[in-house]
Amino acid sequence: MFKITERILLIAAAFFVVIGLVYPFVNLGILPQAYVGPEHISSLFSLAGVFLFVAALIYQMREYRLQVDELKKTAQAQEDTSRALNEQKEILIEQTSNTFVFNVVEAFVRYKNQPEVQSAILKCYENYITTFRIFHQQQLERVGISKAEATKEFANYIHKTFHSTIKDRDEFYTIKNFVQHAYNVLYLIDKKRGSGMQDWFTPYFHNQLLKRERLVLYLTTIGYLDMPLVKNLYWNYHVAKEFIGAVQHANNEAHYDAELLSSTLNEHVMKIATG
Repeated sequence: MFKITERILLIAAAFFVVIGLVYPFVNLGILPQAYVGPEHISSLFSLAGVFLFVAALIYQMREYRLQVDELKKTAQAQEDTSRALNEQKEILIEQTSNTFVFNVVEAFVRYKNQPEVQSAILKCYENYITTFRIFHQQQLERVGISKAEATKEFANYIHKTFHSTIKDRDEFYTIKNFVQHAYNVLYLIDKKRGSGMQDWFTPYFHNQLLKRERLVLYLTTIGYLDMPLVKNLYWNYHVAKEFIGAVQHANNEAHYDAELLSSTLNEHVMKIATG
């Protein structure tokens, strides 16, 4: 559709064309005879041509701007489509990655639930918890020892006892295989967490563990089992408190400081990890 400016120019051009065609044949007596010669009629047609040219030029410029706008919209649509495809690709990759981690965790759960593995874990757990309870009873008989001192001595005893005896136990290789499977899962979760994703796989993994499985797994971090250091197996307050509760037959700190116990055991973990 023509806009107002273009319409005015077209009307003006048509007017001069009509005047140029009609005026030589109609003697209206408006202009002197000197102004109705062929050269003046030609000027009218030239002027009409100028108006037509300007109107066409304006129309072409408007069409060009419309084409440019259309190209911009097309480019923006392509960019939006490309962005949407990339987002879908990232979602698909994330879903595939999540499914893979879930499958690995499920495979680990199936492995650890095998009777021979459960028997080895239970045997290892009961042996060391019994040993640590004997040490705890001896600590209770001491007079004048502070909570901090008792905690540090307890942590050092745990490390020394487990580190020096685990390789001599009959169930050692089964425990080592159990730990290797767990470390593989945790290493994968660590890698996924390093990609910037929210880490909710670690809690999910720990929820699959029984208390004895979890405590045996944490104990292996202070024993030489040739395992890499994984960030989601550092001792923390809650694990230390659970460990103290297992030794004392109660879920409270009482004789030991759970925070201090976890930090002291982590010192042993770091020493082992750094050789």
